[in-house]
Amino acid sequence: MEEYKKMLKEIEKKLKVFGYSKKGESFYYFSNNNIGIINFQKSRDTSDIVKFTVNLGIYSSAIRLLLESNDNNNVTISECHWKERIGMLLPNKTDFWWELYPNDSFKIKADIEEVLIRKAIPKVEELIKDESLEEYWLNGNYGGLTELERFINLTTLLKFYNRKNLYDVVEKMKVFSSGKSSMISVRVHLKQLGLSTQ
Repeated sequence: MEEYKKMLKEIEKKLKVFGYSKKGESFYYFSNNNIGIINFQKSRDTSDIVKFTVNLGIYSSAIRLLLESNDNNNVTISECHWKERIGMLLPNKTDFWWELYPNDSFKIKADIEEVLIRKAIPKVEELIKDESLEEYWLNGNYGGLTELERFINLTTLLKFYNRKNLYDVVEKMKVFSSGKSSMISVRVHLKQLGLSTQ
């Protein structure tokens, strides 16, 4: 456990150079009125080996303003509007967990820093603008979202910025949810946005 805390302190120094600030086991980056998060998630395994992974997230202030009441100062990774596990950005595109053994923090830290600098930070930079999230979701990408979550976030951004293609996406959303349990959620969402549910 001590090695893990030591490693996070060293990573904090590295990420500070890129504009990130640490809170708990998450590192926050503020840009374009949005928040980027790099979150370290430790396994609940109680052995001497600490297993952990890294989650990435983007929190959109525009989506918050239309749908939520959270204030931007207390955002957690689970509340992010875009989420992705670091393993999805690595060559194998599968979930990936590091194993930290006692007295092994230096080697692991170097490996993680390389992954953060080459993969995580550029991905957060790429998607932290609402326009980038919009394009990402319009292209059918999900990240760590469900199809319904993708539609909800996308239509919220399109509504917020008064985009011309809003109603086309709303129609696709209705077709997607037709006859499914998600249909009720879609109707509630559209009503919240002040759009027709018919």
